[in-house]
Amino acid sequence: MRDLTAPPTPGYFDQAVSTWVPVGRRAVSPDGLHYATTTEGVVDKLSGTVQTPATLHVVAASSGSERVIPLTGLRPQPAATALSLEIVGFESDAVYGVESGQAGAGELYRIDLSTGSVIDLRGATRPEAVESGGFWFGGLDPNANLGAPPSDLERWDLTTGKTTLWFRQPAADVRFLGLDRTGSALVNVITTNPDGSPQSIEIWLVSAPGKQTQINASASADLGSGEAIGMIADEHGLWFGSQKGIFLYIAGAGLWKVSNFEGFPANGCS
Repeated sequence: MRDLTAPPTPGYFDQAVSTWVPVGRRAVSPDGLHYATTTEGVVDKLSGTVQTPATLHVVAASSGSERVIPLTGLRPQPAATALSLEIVGFESDAVYGVESGQAGAGELYRIDLSTGSVIDLRGATRPEAVESGGFWFGGLDPNANLGAPPSDLERWDLTTGKTTLWFRQPAADVRFLGLDRTGSALVNVITTNPDGSPQSIEIWLVSAPGKQTQINASASADLGSGEAIGMIADEHGLWFGSQKGIFLYIAGAGLWKVSNFEGFPANGCS
């Protein structure tokens, strides 16, 4: 059911404080009490030096009070005139963000919430998210043509620094949707026609590296040409938003369309 109290551009419905917050769920703390936003910094066009640092704002979701952390450790990408950080994960002790360059590539940074220190961790072709102790990103198949989109889903362990290939679909555009409650990864796989129009859009559940199941194949309802735009896991199953409506995947029962509303499920459903 559509929430008529939602703001014109809703972000995420934070159940912990029963209110909408103006960010995506990856910018909300695990306990739901805080969310993170950023403001851009300024980079001198000629010298490439940072004139004004970007800042991180950690906001109390219930009161709106905020803590501001200058991000003096961010390095501008080549030819950048602005310094911006996209939040890709909010853990209990740190916020993770990506400073992006051309073609989506970017550097992953960790901002320690106790000290405010900023650490450059690593770069990635397509940074996706930090969830459950891992940095998920799109990697390139070594045999892919120049300019091809990432066809791999890889995970870099934040503790060990080990990179593991979880999923590969050659000649496709592979996008990370999120993790379910068991730690399985949900992946959107898009193939295109020569004119650039979508040829197929699939959703795969990857329970471990190299172990995957397509969950919208031969199902009672199908996303069709509507790419999944987000996923929420709760006790009922996996909720997907798309341009074709909202769908629920139940293990053993398949994928079911539950609403024609074009949008993204706000949070788990009761």
